[in-house]
Amino acid sequence: PSLFTDVDARSNLFRDGALTVHNAFEASGKTMLVQTVARHVLGCSAVHTFNATTLFAKYGANGADAALESLLHSIVLSAAVRGGRIVPGKGQVQTSSPPSICIIL
Repeated sequence: PSLFTDVDARSNLFRDGALTVHNAFEASGKTMLVQTVARHVLGCSAVHTFNATTLFAKYGANGADAALESLLHSIVLSAAVRGGRIVPGKGQVQTSSPPSICIIL
């Protein structure tokens, strides 16, 4: 059965709320794969990707956690207040279903 249509396969695969994808090669498509799974399998209204290396480079080891917490807080709060899909660069798009957010680190 297809992962995209099999509800039992989806629930078993993501039952812990996390998925780890690893490949030692850069630009191998890991982020694209996870974004596609988030949109098409999990049905996420918005997918946000954060690069840990960039956070550490910009804020340092002590500030990266606080910066990530602040970013996550603003994303979740914004979705809760607006009740619609938030698309970076396009703003909010109203939806009939409650927004679902996927975070990729």
